[in-house]
Formats: sequence, C-alpha cells, structure tokens
Amino acid sequence: MDQSFILREPYFLPISLNGVEGFCIDDRYSTNRPYLKFPGGITFFANQIAITKTINNQQTLSYQNETSKIAKQLLSKGYHIGIHSDDDSDDSLNINKKIKNDPIGCGYLSKRQDIMNLIGRTEISMTNQIKNILPEIYIKLTDKMLINKIVLANSQLAKNPTYFDATPRQVAQAAVKEKAPVMIVEGQHSNQAIAIINFKPNSTFNTALAAKNNLPAYNYDAWAFDELLIRIPALSKYDHQEMILSALIDTIATVNLFGVNNIYVRY
Repeated sequence: MDQSFILREPYFLPISLNGVEGFCIDDRYSTNRPYLKFPGGITFFANQIAITKTINNQQTLSYQNETSKIAKQLLSKGYHIGIHSDDDSDDSLNINKKIKNDPIGCGYLSKRQDIMNLIGRTEISMTNQIKNILPEIYIKLTDKMLINKIVLANSQLAKNPTYFDATPRQVAQAAVKEKAPVMIVEGQHSNQAIAIINFKPNSTFNTALAAKNNLPAYNYDAWAFDELLIRIPALSKYDHQEMILSALIDTIATVNLFGVNNIYVRY
C-alpha cells in the first residue's frame, strides 16, 4: 500500500450518518468537528439526480432548483448537508450578501461546467480509471455502457443553458434558503493532497487536523452517499447503480481538475 495513503489512515475517525453535518471534500483547513464529506456538499446530490434524469431522457430542473429541492428533502429527514465557501470569497457564514463578480469559494460549484466538460472529453480515460481504481465496481456493472452514458449526459448538461441559469453563489444560496448549514474553509489548496474514496462505513477523514499536519486529502464518504440513496425516498426512486457510478465519476473528475491524480480507495 502506498505510504502517502498509510500516513493518512490515523486521521480517520468514527462518525454516524445521523445527527451530523455534511460538507464538501475540500482539502483545506476548516472546522475541527467531524462532518461527512461529499464533493460540493448538498449540490453533489442535485448533480447526480440531474445526470440520472439525463441518462433516462427525463427533463431535469435547473442546477439551482434541483439543489433547492433535494436540500429540502434531506434536511427535512434530519440530514444536515450543506455548502461551503472560503476565506478569500467570504468573511462570514453569511453567503447571501452581494459580492462583486459573485465568486463562491467552492471549486465544485464554481467549476461545475468545467468538471462536466472534463468528463465529456475523457470517456476512454474515465473507463480506465474506474477499471483501475474501482475494479470491484466495474466488474459488478450490469450495463458496461453505463460509463459512456454518464459521460455523454455530463457533456449534454454542460451545454444546457437551462441547467446553468444561475450563478454558483445563487445555487449555494438556494440551499441556504432551505436552512442548509454553511462552512468556511481557510487558506489555499495543497499540491501535496491526495484523494480518498472512503467505502468504510461510519468513518470519515479529519480534514482539519490532517491539513494542519501537512497531510491533506480530498476524502469522499462514498459509504454515506450509498446509504442515503437507500434511506431517502427522493433519492431511492432513481436507479441505484446509475447514481453510485455517476457520483464516483464526478468525484474522480473533480479531483482530476484540481490536479490530483493519486486516488486511493478505503474499505
């Protein structure tokens, strides 16, 4: 096992899916309290819904409206998954204020079209990454063309002006309007960061402590996303395999866009 991954294992800690908050996989310093990690926080769920709808030729809402809708569903069930900005873009948790050029300090949100376009350009390499990083997932695919379908759906959505009818900050504000929590991260991304796809149930990465000790990582709690797909009716109505694979491809492309190619899987 790679030493860079081994060094980060002590920074994993126990966590429950119930009664805790969820935010982005950002590698930067943030709160010391444990929280679940999904790329883009609550907006990650909205994107997987939109991709799955697109695969099945169903009409999707805008990014802003999909975010608002799923935020309401998750928060009403007691799952406090929110959004984040950073101390370059915001000096408080009040992300509703007007800011020149409307920046938001979340790369997943601000680079959403870029991430989708990256997926759309990398069909062959994405297939190879899934095979190499997640062979167990690839072997279990009942539809080996599903990766291609997800790639195409991302490419289509990236070019859809109706989906992107709001700024990234307005998408974040839609979640906050539904009472989604907000977190502010500090500092700059590290060029020493790795990415971890965490399938080990009831665990997450202590991002703040790891960043403080120069062992940063983008950690995606895939086990929690999987469990929420089962627990939340607004999510369970979609094809489980499509949602899971879409989420994994989205995560890989997100960290790739930020220059991270060392991706490890934790079981």
